Amino acid sequence: GVGHNPHTYLCYAYNGLIKAGGNLSDTYMISVAMASAEWMSSSERRRRRSFHEETTEYWTGSSRQWIYSEDTEVPEPSRRRRRWKVEKYEEEYGDKDIASAQYAIDEILKKLADKSDYPNMKKIVLLGHGGGAQLLSRYAVSNNVDPLDGVELIYVVANPSSYVYMSEERPTLPSGISSVEDSANLACSRHDPFSLPDRDWIFTEPNMRKINLFSEASEAYEGELQERYYDVGGFGYEVNGWPFGLDDLPEFLAQTGVSSDKMKERFIDRRVIYLSAYYDACNLNLQSPAGCGWGCIHQQEKKPSNCVLDSHEITYPLSRVRASIAQGLTRVERAWAYWEHLKRVYGHHGKQEFHPVMGKHSSCEIFQTYSVAKHLFVDL
Repeated sequence: GVGHNPHTYLCYAYNGLIKAGGNLSDTYMISVAMASAEWMSSSERRRRRSFHEETTEYWTGSSRQWIYSEDTEVPEPSRRRRRWKVEKYEEEYGDKDIASAQYAIDEILKKLADKSDYPNMKKIVLLGHGGGAQLLSRYAVSNNVDPLDGVELIYVVANPSSYVYMSEERPTLPSGISSVEDSANLACSRHDPFSLPDRDWIFTEPNMRKINLFSEASEAYEGELQERYYDVGGFGYEVNGWPFGLDDLPEFLAQTGVSSDKMKERFIDRRVIYLSAYYDACNLNLQSPAGCGWGCIHQQEKKPSNCVLDSHEITYPLSRVRASIAQGLTRVERAWAYWEHLKRVYGHHGKQEFHPVMGKHSSCEIFQTYSVAKHLFVDL
């Protein structure tokens, strides 16, 4: 996730495994610092003193480059150890000046699937939440490592802010919106997550005028919301362009020989499990003018007088770029819409699963929920 705290994710997964009655004797658990590959931009690395310059590899660009699998440079090697072999990278991927966070995951998976090192490896489960789930959802679409020889690969995508759409259609946004004020005063009941299972979804070509109004409303509120750490990169993303659609693929993917058609064809046969918390229903900037309570610690439709805002939604808000808004107004709405989108594109869900979960936008909560933990760590 954007908090760069894979060690805490490991603890959540471990607790979930134990709670669900899993067996540690046949489970090897490692964090997304799986090979100590922290997803750190150089500015963030300097800010976090627990990571030492001599031993930490880091990206030279912004956070969004790893979240969105965008092009960046090969990570700077540490002073003492060159774990990133530039020569090997050039041999496998071509231009060493164009890299991606996907390269790191490729190398980790190849190592874990190497039977000479791990002869009993049968299954690898990748867990991602929030920003990490955004990276993982893109990786599930575009990587060339899957399938692994003799090892099942499973992606668990929990509460991301956006997805890669397989067509140019998007869910329709609320009707009757003709101004930014209309967008900001949308009825709080429209964000009710428990109405989503019964929604009559309609998908059309994106209405950019309406998307722009909701985007402006999502940015207009002058409350406590900040953009700490999470650099969303402005509003310049095209709705159908990568990383939100299959147009305009980054050079890293192009040089690996992946085409948009190939991505779309094989994606539905990959084992992706989507987790979506019902109470991940906050868009604080958009909802606050209407007096909605979905951003309170104790979420509810109308904001009570004693509401305490969820600090996570202040520090790490959902993505509000136009391409994200086109997928829905909250994370939970985007999750349900994307699941319906896959059904409409393919006519079925293939090997993929969708599990709504009681709770909010919390990796701590979702991976330790008994039903989720049992499914992920025991039933798979």
